[in-house]
Amino acid sequence: MHQAPVWQILLVTNLGLALSLVQAQDREQQGPERLWNAARKGDLPGVKQAIASGLDVNLKTDYGATALSFASDRGHLEIVKYLLQQKADPNIKDRFYGATPMDWAGSHAHYQIMKALVRGGANGFETTLPLAVEKKDIEFIRFLVESRKLDYQTVEVNLGHARTIGFPQAVELLEQLLEQLQPENLIAKETAKKYLGSYQLGPQTVLFIGHRAPFLTARMGNSSPFDLKAEDANNFSGPNLKIRFVEQEAGITGLQWSSGGEEKFAKKLSAQQVPQLAAKQPAEGTPQPNFASSSDRSRKEDRAVSSKHWPQFRGMGARGIADGQHPPIEWNWKEKKNVAWSVEVPGLGHSCPTIWGNLVFVTTAISDKDNGIRTGLYGDVASVEDDSVHEFVTLCFNKKNGQIVWKKTACRAVPRVKRHLKSTHANSTVATNGQYVVSWFGSEGIYCYTMEGKLVWKKELGLLDSGWFYDREYQWQFGASPVIEDNRLILLCDIQDQSFIGCYDLATGKQLWKTRRDEIPSWSTPTVVNTPTGKSVVTNATRASRGYDFETGKEIWRIERNSEIAVPTPFSARNLIFVSSGYRPIQPIYAIRLDARGDLTLAESVKKSEYIAWSETRGGPYMPSPIVYGDYLYICSNNGILTCYQATTG
Repeated sequence: MHQAPVWQILLVTNLGLALSLVQAQDREQQGPERLWNAARKGDLPGVKQAIASGLDVNLKTDYGATALSFASDRGHLEIVKYLLQQKADPNIKDRFYGATPMDWAGSHAHYQIMKALVRGGANGFETTLPLAVEKKDIEFIRFLVESRKLDYQTVEVNLGHARTIGFPQAVELLEQLLEQLQPENLIAKETAKKYLGSYQLGPQTVLFIGHRAPFLTARMGNSSPFDLKAEDANNFSGPNLKIRFVEQEAGITGLQWSSGGEEKFAKKLSAQQVPQLAAKQPAEGTPQPNFASSSDRSRKEDRAVSSKHWPQFRGMGARGIADGQHPPIEWNWKEKKNVAWSVEVPGLGHSCPTIWGNLVFVTTAISDKDNGIRTGLYGDVASVEDDSVHEFVTLCFNKKNGQIVWKKTACRAVPRVKRHLKSTHANSTVATNGQYVVSWFGSEGIYCYTMEGKLVWKKELGLLDSGWFYDREYQWQFGASPVIEDNRLILLCDIQDQSFIGCYDLATGKQLWKTRRDEIPSWSTPTVVNTPTGKSVVTNATRASRGYDFETGKEIWRIERNSEIAVPTPFSARNLIFVSSGYRPIQPIYAIRLDARGDLTLAESVKKSEYIAWSETRGGPYMPSPIVYGDYLYICSNNGILTCYQATTG
């Protein structure tokens, strides 16, 4: 095979990088992007220049964010002050999170910015006063008191804290203010008595109404109580809910509960009924009824897709199942219980192991600068600042004993895209068909090896920038994995600019087709599905989930109304295609028929159609991909709740 001279390869690579940089720079200099980017980066002269050119200081992004939102989030105090001087609206809420500049500043405890926003007319006094008391900032506390916008409860709570930490100047100011304020939305103890008690909100759910002077309180089960504000004699409001007590001649008979568009009536229980309700709940460890066994046909289909090979992300057909393998149901690495061997892999990598015969493949990114990852259920959007050189490595192990069969370094480079605190620079899982092994390191390129580790070809697809849809300056790294089918390689690139899906000849890397996608970043891997009219490639993404013709890349169907961040991988089982997502604004689950064609988007409140067997707008998973095993669909949420559906009916 003819190979280009090294200087030609370097020239093409550098031209690609230069083009990506030029495109990024052009984008930053165009229209409103000039203002937003300057605000993000702390570039005060750039902000002034953008405003002087005639740009509206309150220009909004597609998600309703403004320059003031970005500057408040990033902690750029001088820019915040300047934007406020230019009449920036401090109370604008974005259209996605419903967050104000004060909310963004408060999320990082940017106290000086919060003070500037309040002085500039922002609401949010209840969030700034606690910080002012904690920091013993008497000058700002005096400003807040003189504003006359503090409510009774906020003053009362912070007065108690000022006493606790020994801050007499604040105590004096807040005591004087408290005497002047009329308690609003409060309820006297005598009045509250008729509401107190237990209300049956569901078959096993009890709502407890109590009183914590001067507020009525509500508590669900064993959760912590929260205050209710009185709108009038019978109507109260709490966090994202409204309660209306139903009163008849005999007294309070129940309450009408309204939350998130859902309404329920809860009957008031007598003192004798509450213990009876508790007695109906099964004791811990009580055996629960078994659900029906799966059909023989379903089990046969599961065995058919199961294999000793695990050639890609989630195995054969992205099903995530391996029926008949009989793995241990528990293991302990420290005690070596049911652990045949273990090998320490250097660096960081979220790629899953893939298996072909006796070979196990995995990727990693190794750097001398150990930043690690921070796991857990938290919502930080930050990128890791790391400009160290990384070694992008594919490792092949012997499945029987864990010995390294071969190790190949794809390249050594500073990553072109930053990663999230939870992410790595080796997220994509290796794909193999027993003849070739394909490793993908996002912007650092795709590398195809033989099973013996010989490099066959490599390819760069440009800057694959995957990050936060709301603010593209936050980069999170790439996540989709390669898929091999019929000696072809399918690659999905949903990124900040020029998203696409492509098909390539596996043996040579030659592009066979490429389809542009109107998409923002997603981290979902595509899946090839057999349909009555041939194979199709199914993708999951923000603006739409889509089916493409495997031979041509032409779009066959699409369904819109999806989550803003798409991660779970679609797959086919029981003659249906399952697509799901769990980020806001909806958390959809779609069961799509194999012969689907055209626009499948469902109208509001419609759950099925000619090509949609069933669907749900809530309950879709954010990160984990679902599994169909037997006749059942299993979905696991990020917080560990497992839900089971009938796969074909929902």
